[in-house]
Amino acid sequence: MIERYADHAANERTFLAWVRTAFGLAAFGCVLAKFDLVLRLVTARHAVAGSTSWIGVAAVCVGVALLPVAWWRFRAVRAELVDAKPREIALRGLEGWTTATLVVIGTAVVATLIRMTAA
Repeated sequence: MIERYADHAANERTFLAWVRTAFGLAAFGCVLAKFDLVLRLVTARHAVAGSTSWIGVAAVCVGVALLPVAWWRFRAVRAELVDAKPREIALRGLEGWTTATLVVIGTAVVATLIRMTAA
């Protein structure tokens, strides 16, 4: 029997949630890049063509960057569970940075769509 199995299982579920988030961001970035291609095909007069492509690339980059961070946090929490000694796990502000990045990407998408409909 694994000691503190519930804690280890919760740690693994959290890691998998981070992985799902990373893949979701990458997929969202791919959709934005494809959306930019559709905009270029439909009309050439929009000045915002190309901007959603860069936003998509940024979303993919953030998604890819989350994977090693998620792995590092998983390993750090697992080491703490095995040692059974409470210690500080770094990157406490990661959740805030992730949220801020998503807000910036979402705001950029909304601004692009507003500029596109106004043109």
